[in-house]
Amino acid sequence: MTNHPNSSLAWRGVATKNIQIAYPLQSSPLNANAIMKQNMGSLDKALRIAAAVVVAVLYFTKVIDGTTALVLGILAVVFVMTSFIGVCPLYLPFGISTRKLKQ
Repeated sequence: MTNHPNSSLAWRGVATKNIQIAYPLQSSPLNANAIMKQNMGSLDKALRIAAAVVVAVLYFTKVIDGTTALVLGILAVVFVMTSFIGVCPLYLPFGISTRKLKQ
């Protein structure tokens, strides 16, 4: 077992002919669970979905168009995606969570 020079991970190497495959033995501090830890509560998700629906209604009733529709449409898609996965990437650096803590 050797340490990778650029991280705190321990690596186990498997050599086959001229190819070496390395498998991490420990998880990195920035593993998928740490990055994708859910930080959105039910109300936050519902408000984002509602905002996306409002944007869709405004677009299909031709109240918004052009650049405004494009920008709001992209924002609506981001709102829907973050609502479904339960993670807001903008909350992560600030440590914000609207999710209720389990007791």
